[in-house]
Amino acid sequence: MKKILFSLSLLILIAQTSFADAWDALTPEQAEEVVTYLIRNPFILDYCDCCDNGDVYLLKVLRADIVPCSWDDEKKSVVVQAVQIGQLERNGSYPSAYRCQPLNEKVEYTITMNYTFVYSACGNWAVPFFKEVAYPENHVCAGATRFPDPAENDIQDRDYKAWFEKTGM
Repeated sequence: MKKILFSLSLLILIAQTSFADAWDALTPEQAEEVVTYLIRNPFILDYCDCCDNGDVYLLKVLRADIVPCSWDDEKKSVVVQAVQIGQLERNGSYPSAYRCQPLNEKVEYTITMNYTFVYSACGNWAVPFFKEVAYPENHVCAGATRFPDPAENDIQDRDYKAWFEKTGM
């Protein structure tokens, strides 16, 4: 019986760490910076720039919470309550900022520093979060993209339209 319990515990631990993303482990200071950044710029792209396929979503952050990291007791993660307000079409490996289908679906989303893209005033585009909040990791994939223009897409969110206009994209 002890062997079964030990084996079961080991399997659960392996399962938890296999789904962990090292890019969501933040220091408390980094987590605070992420939340502060999201208050100023609540629109993000859920985009894996290293993936050949995969959906790309435009999200509007409604609330951001700092929580314990699920796999590292010394770190924090930022979990947001958000609304998917659009899904960008992919043009091969890249999202198309010119084709975005409107959505309106509430989601819970864990910020990752590599696959959460945020607004960068330097170049007026979307870059991985680690480019805006200092993070010890780095990766080289596509690296940057554009937020969809609400005037060219059927994005009805008034907050997004105002934010897009304010950023000067």
